[in-house]
Amino acid sequence: MAGFSVDLTELEGADRAVRAALHDGARAVGASPPGTGATGDPDVAAALGTFSSAWSAGLQALTTDVQSSGTSLGLTVLAYSAADERAAMGARRAGVGP
Repeated sequence: MAGFSVDLTELEGADRAVRAALHDGARAVGASPPGTGATGDPDVAAALGTFSSAWSAGLQALTTDVQSSGTSLGLTVLAYSAADERAAMGARRAGVGP
Protein backbone atom coordinates (compact mmCIF):
# COMPACT_ATOMS: atom_id res chain seq x y z
CA MET A 1 0.00 0.00 0.00
CA ALA A 2 1.46 3.34 -1.03
CA GLY A 3 1.12 6.10 1.47
CA PHE A 4 3.19 8.23 3.69
CA SER A 5 5.61 7.56 6.46
CA VAL A 6 6.34 9.40 9.66
CA ASP A 7 9.86 9.84 10.95
CA LEU A 8 9.34 9.29 14.67
CA THR A 9 12.90 10.38 15.44
CA GLU A 10 12.19 13.75 13.83
CA LEU A 11 8.89 14.08 15.68
CA GLU A 12 10.56 13.28 18.98
CA GLY A 13 13.28 15.82 18.18
CA ALA A 14 10.64 18.46 17.45
CA ASP A 15 8.93 17.65 20.74
CA ARG A 16 12.22 18.03 22.62
CA ALA A 17 13.03 21.28 20.80
CA VAL A 18 9.65 22.78 21.64
CA ARG A 19 10.00 21.83 25.30
CA ALA A 20 13.55 23.21 25.44
CA ALA A 21 12.41 26.49 23.89
CA LEU A 22 9.61 26.69 26.43
CA HIS A 23 12.07 26.09 29.26
CA ASP A 24 14.51 28.70 27.93
CA GLY A 25 11.71 31.20 27.43
CA ALA A 26 10.41 30.67 30.94
CA ARG A 27 13.82 31.57 32.33
CA ALA A 28 13.76 34.87 30.42
CA VAL A 29 10.41 35.91 31.92
CA GLY A 30 10.08 37.54 35.27
CA ALA A 31 12.41 40.50 35.03
CA SER A 32 10.65 43.64 36.16
CA PRO A 33 10.86 46.83 34.13
CA PRO A 34 13.17 49.57 35.35
CA GLY A 35 11.58 52.11 37.66
CA THR A 36 11.86 55.88 37.65
CA GLY A 37 15.18 55.72 39.45
CA ALA A 38 16.70 53.65 36.66
CA THR A 39 15.20 55.63 33.79
CA GLY A 40 15.30 59.11 35.30
CA ASP A 41 11.87 59.89 33.90
CA PRO A 42 8.49 58.81 35.31
CA ASP A 43 6.89 58.83 31.84
CA VAL A 44 9.56 56.52 30.44
CA ALA A 45 9.21 54.26 33.48
CA ALA A 46 5.42 54.16 33.01
CA ALA A 47 5.79 53.39 29.30
CA LEU A 48 8.23 50.59 30.08
CA GLY A 49 5.82 49.24 32.69
CA THR A 50 2.97 49.24 30.16
CA PHE A 51 5.15 47.56 27.56
CA SER A 52 6.33 44.99 30.09
CA SER A 53 2.75 44.13 31.06
CA ALA A 54 1.73 43.70 27.42
CA TRP A 55 4.87 41.68 26.73
CA SER A 56 4.15 39.39 29.68
CA ALA A 57 0.57 38.80 28.51
CA GLY A 58 1.78 37.95 25.01
CA LEU A 59 4.47 35.69 26.38
CA GLN A 60 1.93 33.88 28.54
CA ALA A 61 -0.28 33.28 25.48
CA LEU A 62 2.73 32.06 23.52
CA THR A 63 3.74 29.77 26.39
CA THR A 64 0.25 28.24 26.44
CA ASP A 65 0.39 27.64 22.67
CA VAL A 66 3.87 26.12 22.87
CA GLN A 67 2.83 23.82 25.71
CA SER A 68 -0.14 22.67 23.66
CA SER A 69 2.06 22.08 20.60
CA GLY A 70 4.59 20.13 22.64
CA THR A 71 1.87 17.98 24.16
CA SER A 72 0.40 17.33 20.72
CA LEU A 73 3.79 16.35 19.31
CA GLY A 74 4.40 13.95 22.18
CA LEU A 75 0.96 12.38 21.80
CA THR A 76 1.49 12.06 18.05
CA VAL A 77 4.75 10.17 18.63
CA LEU A 78 2.94 7.81 21.02
CA ALA A 79 0.06 7.26 18.58
CA TYR A 80 2.35 6.51 15.63
CA SER A 81 4.55 4.26 17.75
CA ALA A 82 1.50 2.29 18.89
CA ALA A 83 0.23 2.02 15.31
CA ASP A 84 3.64 0.80 14.14
CA GLU A 85 3.70 -1.79 16.91
CA ARG A 86 0.19 -3.02 16.04
CA ALA A 87 1.12 -3.25 12.35
CA ALA A 88 4.31 -5.16 13.17
CA MET A 89 2.40 -7.51 15.47
CA GLY A 90 -0.19 -8.15 12.76
CA ALA A 91 2.55 -8.83 10.21
CA ARG A 92 4.25 -11.29 12.60
CA ARG A 93 0.96 -13.12 13.16
CA ALA A 94 0.46 -13.33 9.41
CA GLY A 95 4.00 -14.69 9.01
CA VAL A 96 5.22 -11.63 7.14
CA GLY A 97 8.49 -9.93 7.96
CA PRO A 98 11.09 -10.76 10.59
